[in-house]
Amino acid sequence: MVAFLQYLVALVIAMSRASGPDASAGRPDWFAIMFTLGAFGLAWTSFGLVYARRVRADSDAAFGRFLMVLDVGRVSALVCFWWIAQHGLTNEWPASLGIAHWVLIPHALRLAPFALLVALLRIGLHPAGVRLDAEPPSIGRTLLLEFQQALVPLGPLLPLLIVWDLVFLSAPSSWLGAVRSVIIALPVAQALLSLAMLLGALMVMPFLLRMLWKAQPMPPSQLRTRLDAYAARVGLRVRDILVWPTGPGVMNAAVVGPFPRFRYVFVTDGLLEALGPDEVEAVFAHEAGHARRGHILLFFGFTTVLVLSSLLPDAPVGSPLRLWTELDPLLRSVLMMMAWIGVVFGWISRRFEQEADVFGIDTIPFEAANAGSNDTSTGASRASASEHPFARALERIADEAGGIRELTGWRHFSIADRIEFVGAYLSDADVRARYRRSIFLVRGTLLTIIVGFALLAALRVPGELAAAPEIWRAARDPSSRFSSQMLQSLQNALVPLPGPVRARSFVLAAQAAEQAGHADTGLRWLRSATTLSPADPYVLATYARALAAADRPLGSALVWRDLLALTNVPQELREQALTALPDEPAGGVAKDPEPDE
Repeated sequence: MVAFLQYLVALVIAMSRASGPDASAGRPDWFAIMFTLGAFGLAWTSFGLVYARRVRADSDAAFGRFLMVLDVGRVSALVCFWWIAQHGLTNEWPASLGIAHWVLIPHALRLAPFALLVALLRIGLHPAGVRLDAEPPSIGRTLLLEFQQALVPLGPLLPLLIVWDLVFLSAPSSWLGAVRSVIIALPVAQALLSLAMLLGALMVMPFLLRMLWKAQPMPPSQLRTRLDAYAARVGLRVRDILVWPTGPGVMNAAVVGPFPRFRYVFVTDGLLEALGPDEVEAVFAHEAGHARRGHILLFFGFTTVLVLSSLLPDAPVGSPLRLWTELDPLLRSVLMMMAWIGVVFGWISRRFEQEADVFGIDTIPFEAANAGSNDTSTGASRASASEHPFARALERIADEAGGIRELTGWRHFSIADRIEFVGAYLSDADVRARYRRSIFLVRGTLLTIIVGFALLAALRVPGELAAAPEIWRAARDPSSRFSSQMLQSLQNALVPLPGPVRARSFVLAAQAAEQAGHADTGLRWLRSATTLSPADPYVLATYARALAAADRPLGSALVWRDLLALTNVPQELREQALTALPDEPAGGVAKDPEPDE
């Protein structure tokens, strides 16, 4: 899990630091940066040499401990990268080279220090990995596999980042600049654009992986005929079945792509060499289960929940949930990503992997494994069930890899648990019934959550569609763009000051904007002032008068009532409020309506 997650977290750190409030601060502290890189490399090289001498290659648990040490190293690399980012490298390096406004390249440059940290970690632990047969003998091959692995989480993000850069680096006067203004102002538009780009990335990903992994179509053979016949029998439609050249020792398969025309099944050459034809068919059946049960689209749907959760209203003041919204944005983003990918995604993924196992068990003929009995509905003995091609394939993979049979992964139950489940599922009708109830509950809950958040977004669409034309026209208006830039500059300049002081400064700026003929700009700045200091009678009174002048009497009345509810209102302002609200009593509380006679 950490291996998959680390690059996403590193990208969040790099982009957050590059766009944060100190993004243009100072030159990089090269001494601190180089010292951090050197100390990290020396520490893990020293530890790796000691660890390699003490590790016992014949221990079944040694492989699991090595993976745990590697995960600790990855986390330490993220901590060091965060430290480096704090010292200005991710901000200033692209700018100093004059490429800060290029597309995609600055992101790669900002991630370069993290890639170096990971390389130093893998080099330091390489002797121990070789002794355990967990890594290739060549350091170069180990690093190549590491960075190829990075393309799995980062690859789908490449189209998204390209489109995002084109939009957000565009000139304010261009139509893309106007699109940017609409996206920033409308949360649902921003969420839907992100999801559309993510779906596009999922459609591009199979072709990208085929190119990066140098996969080739499986040539005509008895095995290819057998797999094509199985796919036709179960209704699996794919663009092609590809052989993924990894060499011996890497036994894996994957189905990639959400739709048939954008879907490949990858099978490593190591798997083809290690397993028999019926066992390869069983592994292929597992991958077919992912496609036929719609797991990729379900995962995409659940990703929409993460994106659309930003549309939920803020927690009320005083609520424990309010503490979450007050966290540092970078920390909040990292915690959300780790919780979703590490916990939620992992838990659901293990259930989907089991569902794919069941699909393979149900669709692979079991006569040979059942010693002449083809009545699996009444249950075979667990001993004969262990001869099912899928169970034999798992056993062969465990034997070939060594030391992983009892290892529970982030997305998979352990091989031992999966083999035990095959036997229980085939031999016990109660196990089959419990499984069907549990997977129905999981899928039903997941679909309910997805539909609920989709409806939440749909409810906000009409209002945003109505607001979009006005925002577009304002974005294309040079004076409006100027006022927005001025507001952002004023906000940045006043950050060190207390909220009430900043609010009074916004009021002065709003009054100047109104005198210059930009009433809408003044109202927007006054609204910002009331957010900064909601208990300031002077700010509220100015805002109420401006709303009345803009022919918005209802809004003006609401603000006057907020003012009357305060306890520190000067008498002059209270009288103005009572004049504006003739139905208000002297105490500022609305009169009860007279009963009908």
